[in-house]
Amino acid sequence: MRFSWLRSTLLLLMGLGALVALVAIPRAETRADDTAPSAKPVALPSLAAVLNDDSLIIVRVATGNPQTLALVKELLQLLPPGAVPPDELQVNPLQFIADAGIDQLYLVLSPLQLTDSPVFLVHRPGKADQDATLREKMRLGAALRVGDWLLLGMKAEQLTPYRNFMSSLRPDLEKAHAETRDALVSVIISASPTVRTVFEQISPEMPQIVGGGPITTLTKGLESIRLTIASDPARTATLTIAATSPEARDQLGKLISTVGQLLLMQDLLDNGKPFLQANPKAALLLMATLQFKRQGNSLVLQLPAIQSAARVMKELFPTDTTLSNTRIVNHFKQIALAYHSFHDVYGVAASNLTDKAGKPLLSWRVLMLPYLEQQALYNQFKLDEPWDSPNNKPLIEKMPEIFASPGVPNGKTIIQRPTGKSLGLDPTKPRLSLRDFTDGTSNTILLVEMPKDQAVIWTKPDDWTPTGNDWLTGFLKGRPDSRIVIGMTDGSVRRLPSKSFTNDILKAMLTRNGGEVVDLP
Repeated sequence: MRFSWLRSTLLLLMGLGALVALVAIPRAETRADDTAPSAKPVALPSLAAVLNDDSLIIVRVATGNPQTLALVKELLQLLPPGAVPPDELQVNPLQFIADAGIDQLYLVLSPLQLTDSPVFLVHRPGKADQDATLREKMRLGAALRVGDWLLLGMKAEQLTPYRNFMSSLRPDLEKAHAETRDALVSVIISASPTVRTVFEQISPEMPQIVGGGPITTLTKGLESIRLTIASDPARTATLTIAATSPEARDQLGKLISTVGQLLLMQDLLDNGKPFLQANPKAALLLMATLQFKRQGNSLVLQLPAIQSAARVMKELFPTDTTLSNTRIVNHFKQIALAYHSFHDVYGVAASNLTDKAGKPLLSWRVLMLPYLEQQALYNQFKLDEPWDSPNNKPLIEKMPEIFASPGVPNGKTIIQRPTGKSLGLDPTKPRLSLRDFTDGTSNTILLVEMPKDQAVIWTKPDDWTPTGNDWLTGFLKGRPDSRIVIGMTDGSVRRLPSKSFTNDILKAMLTRNGGEVVDLP
């Protein structure tokens, strides 16, 4: 579970900068930079061996600095109850990296890697004999050495682009890297001249929705974007948008303001309801808090990271349910995507694994692992043995975070598939195809989140099995007035008031071939 935790932590750190960049409005210069410089400059390695023309983003986390560990702890404490399983909240997700002697952890991303699982980079000259041990500690599936750098990823294919890697000089990124050396966390964005030229050729004009104008406002006017979090008591976060001239700086300021306003009107989350628009107090708070100042050719924004994040989190997530629902929606979407990927490969839907006599051995959740970035864990299972065999039983405690829910013991899950004749998981027809969903995949429930007292061991072939005529009572047990999250077989996710369900509506939504016509609430 460490990899998922680590990725979430990096996203949490980067999220401060994302909020800043998306909704801030440039303002006039107000005061000079008063951030105290570090008395002892940090020595950072050269990135030359792992950079080329495609490199766009560098993320660095000073994992060896105790203040970074403290920062992560402070940020995690801001999350509402239920955001992270309580047992995991006791362990700092960066601690095991620091214990391994890693002072700086890097991500170097190209545009094509932005949607992939990250490849972590560690500068470890002369320690090649320890590479395998470090990979195992980080619970990652693949490692590759490039000079003095160790690259780590979930799957070997992630590292393929680096096997014959041709580096190229990137003075822009190296310069920004050196200038942010004292930060606990730094995110640097800068495109190479080659990539900028490609953008100019592909799209010489910016979209009219952001005011139009030549793309050179970005390709020629924008030098770089830098986000840093300092080690001062306020954990000052600084966002610097460096332009090539004062004129370019002002043009970029207008563009940022336009984009910020547009984002407030877009349907981002919450079933088509704009998230910030649905939380106007939070939007106003962001607008009031995040103010750029002009400094030379740059737009610079500084704010106390922890204090500002606390205020925004309080407005965005006023209750446990707000965050819990968002979390489960994201998990359902990932599982549904894995479900369809499995079907694309094998031509049938994933079902519980059985022996030749039809005796259930392992849950469908185990078969999903390779499609949920869990190939290494999948490889540890013996698929011809039951879930509680001497080999498979110890793997229960390694349940991926995607099946976890707040308040549910580790190793158990309430993310289940309705099981029964004519349902999406049908023991009488283990080789179901999407063609068998004659009611339509958009009308048939794939996943449900059951009450906590109905949690099951995640590797065990055990799911919600409606019985008798009354399916509704057990489904709604303990949550009569809440919103129920359901995942449909087409991959969509719905959050419906519990009062929307009747027994007949629930049955119609669960069966795949009943022929019912249901107006979904």
